Amino acid sequence: MKKFVILAAGLFAAALIVTAARPLFAGETEAAAETFAETSAAPEFMLKSRDGAVIIDSYGSGAAAETDIAVGSLREYDRLLLESGIPARSYEELLKLLEDFSN
Repeated sequence: MKKFVILAAGLFAAALIVTAARPLFAGETEAAAETFAETSAAPEFMLKSRDGAVIIDSYGSGAAAETDIAVGSLREYDRLLLESGIPARSYEELLKLLEDFSN
C-alpha cells in the first residue's frame, strides 16, 4: 500500500509539472507550425532561363513573363539554379530574387 501511495504521488507531481509547463511551450509550437506551413507551401512563381533571359513562370498556369535580366550577367551558381528553376513562394520573394539578379 505504501508503494502505491508513493507511485500515485509521483504521478500526480509529474502531471502538475506537465500542466504548468504547457503554456511555456505553446508559443514555440505555434511558431514551428507557421514556419512549416510557410516552407512547405507550393511555389507561386518559378524563375527560369529562356533564350538567354530570365523568365518568370507563374507556377501552375503556364503563363510566363520575360525580364530584361540577361542570364549571362549572373553568377555561375545562379545560372545553374535557373536551369532547374528557382521557386518563389510569394510575390515578395519573387521581387527579392529579381532585385538580387539586377545588382
